Amino acid sequence: MNDTELQPTQRETDSEMQRMVELAPQTALPSSRRLVLLLLALATALFAFVFIPVVVDLPWVNEPWFNLADAWKLLDPLFTVPLHYLVYAYSPAFAPVSRLTVVFMAAVGLYVDGHGLHTACTIFKDPIQYQLNSGGVIDSREFLQRMYQYIRGDWEHVYSHYIYLVGALAMSFVHVYAFKDAMHAELQQRMDLVLFWAGVMIYAVLVAGTAINFPYGLIAGLIWICLFAGSWAFWLYHQPDPTYKPLVAAARWKACLRTDSLLFSRGKKLVMQWYLAAYGWALLLILLYICIYGFKSRSAAGL
Repeated sequence: MNDTELQPTQRETDSEMQRMVELAPQTALPSSRRLVLLLLALATALFAFVFIPVVVDLPWVNEPWFNLADAWKLLDPLFTVPLHYLVYAYSPAFAPVSRLTVVFMAAVGLYVDGHGLHTACTIFKDPIQYQLNSGGVIDSREFLQRMYQYIRGDWEHVYSHYIYLVGALAMSFVHVYAFKDAMHAELQQRMDLVLFWAGVMIYAVLVAGTAINFPYGLIAGLIWICLFAGSWAFWLYHQPDPTYKPLVAAARWKACLRTDSLLFSRGKKLVMQWYLAAYGWALLLILLYICIYGFKSRSAAGL
């Protein structure tokens, strides 16, 4: 074979490789509907496992040693961690062996450690709380009361809560970072918008409710929302939308804004906008609570 015979084959190979490179970004991303459903499932699972044991009076499994609420809490990581992982795995930045994956798994470790400590504390305090409320004669009552306060006040409400929180927030950060370069089609269908905002509102109530329940949670929540959501909103605001089409007559208030920003698109930066919308609504709920009850936690406010 001479060079002239090889030349057409070489051109065809180069053309095929170029076509594969051009198609790779589109085929690497899931559909917006699938991603919105996944985010909705994540928010719903987190909400269910965090709030049901708090607001629902579940029965005893083995009175006074084990409550059904404790069993419910033990199931939390079995559902929420895989959902966190699936959101991350659908991103174009996902790789089984990478620094970002190591950061994500370390965040999972923090989340699970905090969850384990929190669940252990609630399990260990239940018998003591039952005995104290029963009015029976207990040896070394003062010691038991101090032990109860040590477990509930220090480990359950402070140490384990914040380990738990750091892990959860770190995974959220990985989600946003992993999708920062991804571009999705705009959400046009009504069902996609309903699913998007349903997930946003569930997650917003979760974030605000968690801040209200934690000791110093309102302050920590405000700091996190301002730093995390504020920095990402600022970054996204300065990212131009390549497909933006300016309107002929724009509203006056838009004159001072960058209307071609991806921040104002309908889901082109889907995951980042989902978190920003959720944190925005959570901020409003937290500020509304502070206006009514001040910086008191839910228990301190008598709720």
